[in-house]
Formats: sequence, C-alpha cells, structure tokens
Amino acid sequence: MDRITAAMLAEFSQENDLANLSESARFEHFASYTVVQRFYGETFDTSDIVLGGDEPGIDAIAIIVNGVLITDLDTFTEIAEKAPNLDVIFIFIQADRARSFDTGKMGNFLRDYPLDIRVCLPPVDCGEII
Repeated sequence: MDRITAAMLAEFSQENDLANLSESARFEHFASYTVVQRFYGETFDTSDIVLGGDEPGIDAIAIIVNGVLITDLDTFTEIAEKAPNLDVIFIFIQADRARSFDTGKMGNFLRDYPLDIRVCLPPVDCGEII
C-alpha cells in the first residue's frame, strides 16, 4: 500500500474507532466508506454495510432507497409503504489492497455472485423472499 493511502487509512481508522482491527479489515471499512459516500452523502457506520467475513468476494453491500441507506428490513418497509416509486442503488464492494487491478478477480466476482434480485413490496411479506 502506498504511503498516501496508508496515511488516509490510519486517519480513517482512528476517527472511526477501528484501530483494533487488522489492516485488511480496516481497509474494507475504508474502501466501503469511500465508495458509498459518493452515492450517500450522510454520515453512516460502515459496520452496517461491511460483511466482515473471511470469504473472498463481496466485502460490503450497500442498498440506498430513495436516498436512505437501508440497514434493516423495517427501514425499507417504511419507505416502500409511503413512496409511489422507489429509486434503488445497489453497491457491491470488493476491497483489495493489491498494487494492480486483476480483471480475473472481477470475473470471479461476477461468476460467483450472479445478480438475482427479487423485488417485493408490502403487503407481500418481504421476510419470506429475502
């Protein structure tokens, strides 16, 4: 990791009480915050979107509905019941500290996680579908 990114990661980790995590985990939070912040301008806790597992592939998922970061099913249901239309943004993040971009990893990501999104709106019980 270059010195500028390392310094930004250290500052982010300190500001967000993540210093006790491994560098890899801290980078997942940092990368996730950086990406999601472009689409969602409010303050948020990265632990709401970072998955935190050791499995390869998706490190974080953010779903933004009508400008609101969805952190639980109740929040989504409340928005869906009131809104005539839903503007939904799905963000899938794979954080990698490598010095170069590996297109093979992107291919693996797309192969291992095919997009299969099912939409449900109240009065359907979304808990049965999700």
